Amino acid sequence: MSRIFVFEGLDLSGKSKAIEILDYKLRELNYNVGTNKGALCTNDILKGQIENSMSRFEKDLYYTYLLTQDKWLPIKKENQIILQDRYYPSVMFYGLLYSSSKSLINRLPLYTFREVENFFYFRCSFEERLRRYNKRELNGNDDSLSLQTKDEHKRRMELFDQIMQKVQLEFENVISIDTTKKKPEELASDIIPYII
Repeated sequence: MSRIFVFEGLDLSGKSKAIEILDYKLRELNYNVGTNKGALCTNDILKGQIENSMSRFEKDLYYTYLLTQDKWLPIKKENQIILQDRYYPSVMFYGLLYSSSKSLINRLPLYTFREVENFFYFRCSFEERLRRYNKRELNGNDDSLSLQTKDEHKRRMELFDQIMQKVQLEFENVISIDTTKKKPEELASDIIPYII
């Protein structure tokens, strides 16, 4: 049976690079690996409408829709290790961040989603995220990510912590990892024992 490992955290916390390295290392060890991105990548659902211009009702509908899309991950093969870049905690996070409704975190039936082996919750300092952002800009990576102020970073971390605490209470499978002073290769080496 396939096993799902989810990577969560703010943008620029190191998730995607760690997944890329893990995918390579696990394949080297002859594991059957698949990688997925969550439904948050499907931001054209509302025909390109900008989230900041949505009404509360529209936002609630939008994030509820994303959650239903995210519910069934594409699993193509049995006995596969699936490295999932974001899952329902990220959708809950953005729902709380942009919607005035708190129902996403208070009423979400987590048991309806696919069973996850472990959530790796990447936590990162504002300074490290800023360093990574500047590095991306220097490399000409125009991915339209914007870095918030230190106060906004703190607010977002507190929201994400709240969500991951709820997941931990429900499933007891959240592994919190401080990615501030670790290179992606080190992170991958730390995570591998949880997977194999």
